[in-house]
Amino acid sequence: MSNFDIMITRFDANPEFGQMVPEERKALYDLTIKNKCTKILEVGTWKGVGSTYILASAAKANGGHLYSIENDKANHDIAEDIYNTDLSFLKVYVCLILGDSTEKIKEISKEIQFDMVFLDGAEDGERTFNDFNLVKNDIKIVACHDWFTKKTEKIRPYLESSKDYEQISLIETSPTGFSAFKRVKRVKNENDITR
Repeated sequence: MSNFDIMITRFDANPEFGQMVPEERKALYDLTIKNKCTKILEVGTWKGVGSTYILASAAKANGGHLYSIENDKANHDIAEDIYNTDLSFLKVYVCLILGDSTEKIKEISKEIQFDMVFLDGAEDGERTFNDFNLVKNDIKIVACHDWFTKKTEKIRPYLESSKDYEQISLIETSPTGFSAFKRVKRVKNENDITR
């Protein structure tokens, strides 16, 4: 069993490795690889060893880069330490960013056109939807953890009813759910999205 396989399945043994179940981790990795995503944005680093590790591994495999935003300084510092030590082999593929997700997305999206966003930040449906709206015109893949929680209460009905996205993954068997969508056509302008 490879180190990557161990990391994907380790959730059952130790929740310190993140809150995503192995099936969600594998789906996130596979859809990132299959869609050849190279400029990946993650909202919600946590400690950097769950979805951040999965996305960093996919970024490495695709020759890309992960930009991961965390608003909690203690968690951000833990992630920084881990990527400077145990996961230093992935450091070149990861930019760990401390701060408010909405403000940081506004800053970095001026220079980077992301092709994928993974939303797993604050338990705030409005914030999740606002963060998505900041990158919606560029991305080809949007994935969300906690699909059945308050975190996605605004984005979930939009994506499920949108003609611009098709659902490519849905995991209902985990405690909070996971879903991913692929863009099928470009949004014409910002007025096309309503709340």
